[in-house]
Amino acid sequence: MHIDRRFATLILVLALAMGMTSHAADPTPRFAHEHISWAEWQTYLEEVTLVPDVRCEDTKRNERYCVSDSLTSIWVFTKSGHPAHPAVSTGVFVTYPKGYGVLHRAYYGGDEPAFRAWAVSALGDLLILDKWKQAAWRNAGT
Repeated sequence: MHIDRRFATLILVLALAMGMTSHAADPTPRFAHEHISWAEWQTYLEEVTLVPDVRCEDTKRNERYCVSDSLTSIWVFTKSGHPAHPAVSTGVFVTYPKGYGVLHRAYYGGDEPAFRAWAVSALGDLLILDKWKQAAWRNAGT
């Protein structure tokens, strides 16, 4: 199995950042539990698409990536036909006293094993992720 160096770096930064204490509380989870209903998944997708600066694009992996620079957030929604559908993986750029990282959460309404297999690489579209990280880092510096 080949892991892209940029993706491995992101995981390392996330692991280090999660070990640090934050000045502000981390963002609240959208749902209380990982398992959500189809209606909750659909409502979440609709809410995300209404974010004023959100940009969404479909991937070859049957997903829809949505990115908001102002919220320094990314969402990956599975599309119909995806083995883990309906599922969503989220990432939000957070800053800590000695660094920064991406807080990751994921939710599913379908097959749990398919979700678990997908969730570990859901934020893995490196071209989209690189564009988002660059914007998030720029915004964090302002």
